[in-house]
Amino acid sequence: LVFLYFCHYAHNHGRAMDDLLWYPSKLHKFLCRKVQEFVETDSGKSFSILILNTPPQVGKSTTVTETFPVWWLMRNPDKGVIEVSYGDDLAERFGKANLEKLEQFGYIFGVKPDKKKATAREFQIAGHKGKMISKGYGSALTGNTGNLILIDDPVKNAVEADSERDRDQGG
Repeated sequence: LVFLYFCHYAHNHGRAMDDLLWYPSKLHKFLCRKVQEFVETDSGKSFSILILNTPPQVGKSTTVTETFPVWWLMRNPDKGVIEVSYGDDLAERFGKANLEKLEQFGYIFGVKPDKKKATAREFQIAGHKGKMISKGYGSALTGNTGNLILIDDPVKNAVEADSERDRDQGG
């Protein structure tokens, strides 16, 4: 399943054409194509990095961080996803959005969440090793596998980004 189509379906399922929540602009199509190409192309390296830098409020987080991890995880149910944001609250919001998509659309891929481990912070695919963990920057992640790692908004605002003290502390 092409990520662009899944993204459109997941955000607009059951909505009328004049009430769409997610409409694929050129930017959204580009983001969908790039992230899918990135995970499907073997670079021949032990790891690869893709950096997506866009202005705020253009739909990057909705498209990539709230939707892509679960699409990838449903296709790779024995792999691990780690999503990191500047704080636990934002990370949990992203985790919740992915969990809700797994609950609603997992049937497309023949998977569902493990009810024993299904929270906004961490959820697992039932009958598989795959899971997604969403944490704030600086939170402990030791011992968790991240075959796909997303970092979205690692810095809260311009003040923190410009703070020499915060940069020196790594936070």
